Amino acid sequence: MTVSKAAGLAALGLLLVAGCSKGAGQTAHTAATAATAGAPPAAVASASGPDKAITAADMPHLKAGYWETVSTTNGEAPETQRFCSSGKPLAPPKNESHACSTFSFKRTLLGAIVVDADCAEGPVASKMHMTVSGDFNSSYTTDTQASIIMQGKPASTINTHSVSHWVGACPAGETPQDD
Repeated sequence: MTVSKAAGLAALGLLLVAGCSKGAGQTAHTAATAATAGAPPAAVASASGPDKAITAADMPHLKAGYWETVSTTNGEAPETQRFCSSGKPLAPPKNESHACSTFSFKRTLLGAIVVDADCAEGPVASKMHMTVSGDFNSSYTTDTQASIIMQGKPASTINTHSVSHWVGACPAGETPQDD
């Protein structure tokens, strides 16, 4: 299976959402969802009430099985990705947030997960704001804004909106991507 730019961003988003530790960390899922259709969805979720910092124990886990994600990045044509989830607690990737000065996970009053990160490594700096909402058993939506600044180049912003839904059992022989 090939992984598109939108799916890669989606994976990063879930990596950031699913597995955090001690209130600041990262998340884990390797080919699903991330992204934002713009600031309004995040602003609505955040403005719904006081946000509460959360830890790995508070993070939602996807239902085991086959998921389908449709992502739209910067208004381009939608891309569809499918992945198999084990349903196990998602583990954070090793050394994912070592270059991040800020990495926070919060739950809004309405139950959405909000992730904010400011990272820099060498000549590349990035800032990300993501909102994830849904029941994680049948569907969830991810909206992400990521700004990337490379030394000597103009800043670029990537806005991705993804909608994921559970399809059923994983196809025979397919290995879960979050193991």
